[in-house]
Amino acid sequence: MPAETSLRQTLSALRPMLADGGGRYAFFVASFFAVALLEVAGVGLLPAFIAAMNEPRALLGHAGLSGDKFFSQLGDEQIITIFGAALAGFFVLKNLLIASAVYFQASFVAARQAALSARLLSVYLHQPYTFHLQRNSSELIRNTTGMTFNVFGAVVIPGCIMLTESLVIMMVATLLLVVNPLATLLAIGVIGGVSLAFYRFFRARLHLLGERQQAEGGEMIKWVSQGLGGVKEAIILGREQFFVDTYARHVALFSRSNTLYQIIGMLPRLFLETLIVCGLVLVIVVLVRSGTPISAVFSTLVLFGVAALRLMPSVTRIVGALTTIKFHQPAVETVERDLAAGPSGRRPSRQASVRRVPLSEAIEARKLSYRYASADKPALRDVSLRIPRGSMAAFVGRSGAGKSTLVDILIGLHLPTDGTVLVDRVDIADNVRGWQENIGYMPQTIFLTDDSLRRNVAFGLEDADIDEAGVLRAI
Repeated sequence: MPAETSLRQTLSALRPMLADGGGRYAFFVASFFAVALLEVAGVGLLPAFIAAMNEPRALLGHAGLSGDKFFSQLGDEQIITIFGAALAGFFVLKNLLIASAVYFQASFVAARQAALSARLLSVYLHQPYTFHLQRNSSELIRNTTGMTFNVFGAVVIPGCIMLTESLVIMMVATLLLVVNPLATLLAIGVIGGVSLAFYRFFRARLHLLGERQQAEGGEMIKWVSQGLGGVKEAIILGREQFFVDTYARHVALFSRSNTLYQIIGMLPRLFLETLIVCGLVLVIVVLVRSGTPISAVFSTLVLFGVAALRLMPSVTRIVGALTTIKFHQPAVETVERDLAAGPSGRRPSRQASVRRVPLSEAIEARKLSYRYASADKPALRDVSLRIPRGSMAAFVGRSGAGKSTLVDILIGLHLPTDGTVLVDRVDIADNVRGWQENIGYMPQTIFLTDDSLRRNVAFGLEDADIDEAGVLRAI
């Protein structure tokens, strides 16, 4: 099993996946600071308003309006009404701004998520043919359609939640430190220490569960694909239940990992709720025993109570986000590894301008040898041949003799380990795409897309690029 990835390494790996969003990335980061500031403002204003209800004119002093002629003529009830309406208006505006920020964040993440999925598919499709022989297609499907969405839905979004809530906690803690340093430091020490211990206890288990879920998810896709792909043979031989039973075993392991993750994810809320209530009681005891007057305890208690109500979900979300990120770290590792292995540029497509390799004399192979990466011995050794233009050739031999490998080399799917393929005495390795422009290919195993006959004949072309006369000629 690979070494466990740290949270810092995971977040570092995510940065380039997000930064491709251009200038919107700066607004994406700034939006979290804006949300945190608005949340802290709400935490500070509400208890201040409640505490000032005993002395409404103190509100004028806090607002810098004690010398204002209009406000100085108002009664206590009118002052409370005006400031209450202002407070309510602030909360309406605050929550509208937060909702707008959350919408922007979600839109940004969704766009990057879609772009990453398409980018990973592009990396896979532009890999050499040998890459696809060595990797299971179900694994590539899982990574493209599942892992990329896990990267954002289960790592980036929880990471955003963690960033926002951490800023809120820092700012609220600063406010509480100003009001009562001793009680605040005591609460931070107890709650923070126990929360950190909780996360450290479960993080290794979460990473292991995430790796297991990722592996079993790939196996599930593989056995569904194999069962449905070989359904004709399964029905004829009566082997349907074999595929069902094998799939069911992997589903059971996948579901078990997911169940354990959900249980661990639920524990922080129950645990921290108890801890914060006990912490609030501890703050009251410390204030009373330190000789603080009951009237002062009440105003401080209001502030700590409102702060606790706001911080309890924040702490719960942070611990929950950490557990979610840890569980899905293997998804980030998988996507990062495959993106890093991708080609730096795109191979030219059939529609792109490519210099076609002419064929007027012959196709010639000189001392071709080829060894697959995982093979003990070469599939081909010192094969030489010449096929004149206009002639027909057939390769005949026992299974495993290298017929398909030889054809794959001649059409440019493999580059030979040794030797060369020449077309009119020109090495095709210098312009494989140009040589493939000449080739019509009928594979041993036919592949049809789930689409119309017309689009299958004009494989991989947009409707506007399809030559209708060419399709009819081919049919």
